[in-house]
Amino acid sequence: GECITASLSFGWKQRKELPYNLTDCYQQSRSNTPYTSLSEFVTHSKMASLFLARTSLMWQRSVSSAILRGSTCTTQNQLRFKIGREHLRTHTKAMSTEAAKYLCVHVFVTVKPGTEAAFKEASLKNARNSSQEVGVARFDVLQEKDDPCKFVLVEVYKNDGAPAAHKETEHYKEWRETVADMMAVPRSAIKFDNLFPTTPQGWDYGEDTALE
Repeated sequence: GECITASLSFGWKQRKELPYNLTDCYQQSRSNTPYTSLSEFVTHSKMASLFLARTSLMWQRSVSSAILRGSTCTTQNQLRFKIGREHLRTHTKAMSTEAAKYLCVHVFVTVKPGTEAAFKEASLKNARNSSQEVGVARFDVLQEKDDPCKFVLVEVYKNDGAPAAHKETEHYKEWRETVADMMAVPRSAIKFDNLFPTTPQGWDYGEDTALE
């Protein structure tokens, strides 16, 4: 009967939305990614996270399918399955344990009275798009309880080049122009290094995280 390894290979190759392996995944994303190595890509990229999650699911489905059909595998194919499973576990563990050295920027904003709602609308639109950027781990918008004219934007970047890439996006340029006349005082920012959490998962929203 059809073995688990063959079932996995056939089933995975039918899914055209993602490359066949992590190296291809990295190579295909190099045109629009700030990552300088495969290791950095595997650790921090949302695309790599999605690839590993899909791979894990495909392993599980292939095993279940083979069992239901009463298929059997040779010793060689059982060994291949074990090696592949351990390979996946190694990558997943590296993603969850490797320290994330992120750049955390707090942007302090005070807007003119009467512009709070418009600033909030523009900033939320910008945050929704910014949170999808490759180099952005999270992009939070906060409003002060006691003074609704004051806001804080919490921008967490995965590398030093990500802030510059963010400022080249159309959504940032649109936000900057929209809120320019709303400023009561010039914006200010303070940069931080993250001390805790120390893992990417402690900061990243995640591919399927509901943000609203």
